[in-house]
Amino acid sequence: LLREKRWISPVELKQSGAAKPAEIKLEHCFEDGSRARFLVIENANKLSEAEWRNVACVIVQGAAWQFKGWPFKSEADLFTKVLGVHMRTRDETPNQLVKSWNVEKYA
Repeated sequence: LLREKRWISPVELKQSGAAKPAEIKLEHCFEDGSRARFLVIENANKLSEAEWRNVACVIVQGAAWQFKGWPFKSEADLFTKVLGVHMRTRDETPNQLVKSWNVEKYA
């Protein structure tokens, strides 16, 4: 989704035999011509304190257990320091827990 702007469901990915990557490197070109490189990782539990200061965004699934072991007191604390994004398909019911979080929501 992030690289080719095409959604592949986990079931489809598994059926294709493709392995789920642990990380993806992306480069984005902004309207002003500047560029930024991003590293999208699967597991944030191994980030150092210095690496957490460079986190640009957290993609949330909608479960509080997702943040277990992270260096934040609560989801409210996390989302005052890091942009949170939640994506769902249009036919999915909005997640009640995500509704209470300060995150960008896309359907």
